[in-house]
Amino acid sequence: MAVQACLPVEEGGLGGCVVYIDTEAAFSPKRLVEILTKRYPRYAEAGNVHSLLQPFTQRVTVYRVDSTTDLMSRLDSLEETIIENNVKLIVVDSIASVARKDFDDGGVMRRQAQLAAQASTLKRLAENFNIPVLVSNQVTTTSQRPYYEFDRPHFGADKSLYVTAALGYVWAHAVNTRISPLAPVRSYPYAIDASGINLLGDAEEADLTASQENATALIGNFWERKITGRQHTAPGFRMDAQHHNLFG
Repeated sequence: MAVQACLPVEEGGLGGCVVYIDTEAAFSPKRLVEILTKRYPRYAEAGNVHSLLQPFTQRVTVYRVDSTTDLMSRLDSLEETIIENNVKLIVVDSIASVARKDFDDGGVMRRQAQLAAQASTLKRLAENFNIPVLVSNQVTTTSQRPYYEFDRPHFGADKSLYVTAALGYVWAHAVNTRISPLAPVRSYPYAIDASGINLLGDAEEADLTASQENATALIGNFWERKITGRQHTAPGFRMDAQHHNLFG
């Protein structure tokens, strides 16, 4: 999505800039350049490195935040950045990381209040500037067993455990508009390679039984595929404690 937002309009992009808020130290400029050059090889040609590739990477601004307080402060200061840099996409990866780290001692009410404030600010920015905001969550394990059974001895695999989205109901209900397509559940084979996500073969649709079990498995398998990487420093990449630009 960052690549598409930064591409010129004549190439199918939005011709703007991207603000990427990184809470997990997982942003990889090397991966960004890899996706761009694999999908659009002309950016990798020797004569275009400075004329095309370098200007492209300058459109991505990355902010590193380490706490919920820093994240809220950064969100509150984004309006000027959006206006000055023609920002077309905001990414927060991930909203859950700092929330779970700062409030892992059980401060649920304070965590929910922070999440509600962050969601409100992000929605306001999206609506006021008519731009998409992409926010990643995390997954956690929960149990379907009644609470009164938690202290009972348990042997073997706990089949009541299942993976679900983190952050709870307050974050889940922060969304004002939900799109639920009424269509049979279908499967599309795909692969994640150097150029990003690609459908395999001719992407023929495979009908699945539209049951709750199949739907849950399909969605779970899709969202559990998360790519993270170590921080790479590409040539010309400048980074400080809070703010860094590609090829700055």
